[in-house]
Amino acid sequence: GGGGGGGGGGGGGSVQEFFGSLDSMAFDHGCSLAPASEGDHMTHEQFGVMLEAIVMQLGGWGKLDSSEWIRKGNGTGQGNLKKGQKAQYGRALPILVEEMVEETQLQSNEVFVDVGSGMGQVVMQVNATTGCNAHGIEVMEGRHSAAEQVKTYWELVRGNRNFKTEGSCNLICGSLQDIENRKLIASADVIFINNAQGIFSSGRDGTADDGKTSLNDVLCGIIRGTRVGTRIFTLDIIPGLGPMVTQGAFELKEFESKHKACCSWLSDQSSQPLFLYKKLSDTWQCG
Repeated sequence: GGGGGGGGGGGGGSVQEFFGSLDSMAFDHGCSLAPASEGDHMTHEQFGVMLEAIVMQLGGWGKLDSSEWIRKGNGTGQGNLKKGQKAQYGRALPILVEEMVEETQLQSNEVFVDVGSGMGQVVMQVNATTGCNAHGIEVMEGRHSAAEQVKTYWELVRGNRNFKTEGSCNLICGSLQDIENRKLIASADVIFINNAQGIFSSGRDGTADDGKTSLNDVLCGIIRGTRVGTRIFTLDIIPGLGPMVTQGAFELKEFESKHKACCSWLSDQSSQPLFLYKKLSDTWQCG
């Protein structure tokens, strides 16, 4: 564990001050941070407002994104990475997560896994809004620490405001070298992979023993073992699935995000290419 100095994103005031800031932000957005009726899940809009209030409490996105917690993930040889390898960081915003939930038709009795979950906000939003069992796997210890900070405040809000609590939200610090993490991904009904801009096209996540196999290829091997009906929502193509799409073992829908600027790296005018795979069969030809 990496000691010392610098910490991440550093806190702002008391819990009472936090809830005051939360209510003020909700008022500015024209929404209430309370269930519309007893036993309701949090809405995507409510989650987005709450997330902004939490991030403000932790010092703001700018401070978090540049903090040791997050940016040490762009260093080398840290956490669960091998020496000389890097992991990248960029956020899928709540409006994209909402679109993913809609496109995948994620249900409350299903299992969701986010591969490379960063600060954990996707996992929390999915659980908060659907009630499904949601898991995030993050290789970098610093990002996992940030995610646990965010989760602490999220659970505080959910309990204080009496939103429906259903399913589990499980944040895991580990890599795909761990067989249990591979099994978890293979057991999911919906898998989210933020592999935007080709960042999974090299072995930079430290998953490949030979230093050559890309993370996309490793994930392709895991996805082959998923159940029929599993949906995989990605931000870039997974090349190894191409032959299986051609043979009808998977279907692929390619489309643009409904909203501009739905990821932290996009400008206000840019949409995000999206890819939705669905497993249709356990049978295909090796080639």
